[in-house]
Amino acid sequence: MVLTLGGFAFWVVVAGVYGARGVGSVAAEVSLGGLLSAFLNLGFAQFALREVPSMGGSALSAALAASSAAGLLALAASWALGHPYGGLYAFLTLVANTALMSLVAAGLPRLYFAAVAAQGALKLALVASGVPPLPAILTSVVASIAVALAPLLLRVGLGRPGGWGLLWRAGVSNYWNNFSISFAISLGVVLAQRTAGDAAAGAYYLAAMAALAAGSLAGALGNASIPAMVETRRDISSGGLRVALGVTVPLVVAAAGLSPVLVGVLNEELYPFYPSISAGLVSAVALTVISMASARYNVAGRWRSLALMGLVSTMALAASTALLSSALPWGPGLALVLGFLPGALLGANDVGLFPSLAGLAVSAALSAIAVFAGPLWALPLAVLSLLALHLLNVVKVGDLIAVARSLRL
Repeated sequence: MVLTLGGFAFWVVVAGVYGARGVGSVAAEVSLGGLLSAFLNLGFAQFALREVPSMGGSALSAALAASSAAGLLALAASWALGHPYGGLYAFLTLVANTALMSLVAAGLPRLYFAAVAAQGALKLALVASGVPPLPAILTSVVASIAVALAPLLLRVGLGRPGGWGLLWRAGVSNYWNNFSISFAISLGVVLAQRTAGDAAAGAYYLAAMAALAAGSLAGALGNASIPAMVETRRDISSGGLRVALGVTVPLVVAAAGLSPVLVGVLNEELYPFYPSISAGLVSAVALTVISMASARYNVAGRWRSLALMGLVSTMALAASTALLSSALPWGPGLALVLGFLPGALLGANDVGLFPSLAGLAVSAALSAIAVFAGPLWALPLAVLSLLALHLLNVVKVGDLIAVARSLRL
């Protein structure tokens, strides 16, 4: 969650300095590395989350070795294409994601927070001080790897790599789900740039980052629930979905209503694209469902269900992006919503169909009203969305307050 929010804040700063076209050109370069890592990401982090609690250093060594090997392939491919920095970014992100999720699996969530906070803070500080975005990004990822590996070596250690068969099964099953999300900020940006230029690519990227930031709580809950469900042998995905919807839906509605003001303050060049960002925020609710379903499938070993959900999301995103990314100003955002919706509906059958449909309907309806009603209605409509979820028995306000108190929020 912190990593996603930090990434969004970083691109907000870049947008304020360089404008929509600047975001598009930089994002397209970074997205090449993201695309390579998406193609080669075989669920290394999910394997670590599932197996490090029981296998310890053996699983950690296997996950790090496999992610490093995939990263080297990305580096070689990008070098052959004449873009070595894209491959370096892919290598570093593959290793960093595995190391960071291993911290959660090892029972070190506070150190995970420290690592991702350090990455986000360093990246922001560097770009704010005048360092170009790409070097700032690469430096911050290296820092997060260093912060993560030191405690891992002390707490878990490294053993003889093992569990290769399970890593392969988990990897193949998680592949399309990982790819579909990476697609939204990688290949989608490339397609948008090819079909409508840098401005459309910038709008698509900002819409995707806003959606990922709004849905980051669900991603954090999903990742944290995997080792918890493995150790306790209890399925908490349905309850986690309801809590996540109770936070995500009001956030989406408020952000959609405030987007004209926020985007206009950042950069006047970005203002025409605020409808796309507002529309794309609704996809955060779909991502919430996908995240919790993914956690359930990983723990239960339902590899076919996991692979099908990811494959459907990838195909839908490819089609919607190709058709809508050039239809400014709404197109890029709508492409994200329609792309993630089919996969979310598949996952909803296992983690809660009614809560999922209610969350999607409430967020879509009230976000649209918030955009047309204006920023002054953003917060009242966000409160109304929470009340709607309460009355629909999706999540009770009292339950959210209890969760907040347990986390000392």
